[in-house]
Amino acid sequence: MTTADRDPDSDSDTSTDADAETDLNALDRIDFVARSPARVRMLDALRDGDRLSRADLRAYLDASRTIVGRNLEGLCERGLVAKVGTDYALTRAGELIATDLLDLAETIGITRKLEPVLQWVPDGALDLDLGCFADAEVLVAKPGDPWSMINHQVQSIKTIDDGSWGFLPFTGLHATEANHKRVVDHGAEGELVLTPEIADIHFSDPNYAPLTEEIVETGRFEYFRYDGDLPYALVEIDGVIQIVVADGDQPRAMVESDAAPVREWAEEKYESYKRRSEPISTQARS
Repeated sequence: MTTADRDPDSDSDTSTDADAETDLNALDRIDFVARSPARVRMLDALRDGDRLSRADLRAYLDASRTIVGRNLEGLCERGLVAKVGTDYALTRAGELIATDLLDLAETIGITRKLEPVLQWVPDGALDLDLGCFADAEVLVAKPGDPWSMINHQVQSIKTIDDGSWGFLPFTGLHATEANHKRVVDHGAEGELVLTPEIADIHFSDPNYAPLTEEIVETGRFEYFRYDGDLPYALVEIDGVIQIVVADGDQPRAMVESDAAPVREWAEEKYESYKRRSEPISTQARS
């Protein structure tokens, strides 16, 4: 065959076949590891412990000699683990797959934990890396106590030391009473962004208005009116962020976190709503 007769796509086809084979090998490795919790944990142990012996791995997995040996052989055959003297260590491929799989497993775990919250949040409204909530606490309604997460929030308000801020698309009298006590009697400071409907409740409802008036009169607490929808309730209490989601005015779940990335995100989110709001403290005084 002359150069002119050569198939112009032959090199491309060869490259494509090689890439496909590489992809299949990678998928085979991932599938092999993912099908066994023991193999996932083994890679995790090797990633954290560098080189480990069979005895180390048996102790870590609390598994028999046979199970550890069989899984080690499979990992070695696929080039994910290599024997170094009498110990075992991850290969470069093993490190990459272990990192990707374990990161994915962590993300899935966090997403499952947050599901009671996420199902009530509009798309895109919780716009930060969910991994930031790895150590967060999720509270949901308890049998016989559908307001358990709100009761938790009220207890938090009762212990405010420095101050609080946040925005509310719904409200509750117990929380307002607790905030009134901390501001009026204990000198706490803060501010809240409210939707028009919630602002009307705080400043016009006979159960709320006297409390709000006294809070405003201290000069230590301000209210703002945001003419729009708020996707959830978000408050900061002494460095702890609480996000409460609801179905209408029925609270469904709360996520609570003191992680720095969550606090930074929450502050930016709050400030973005506050910038588009109007102060209503002066209206209360008049």
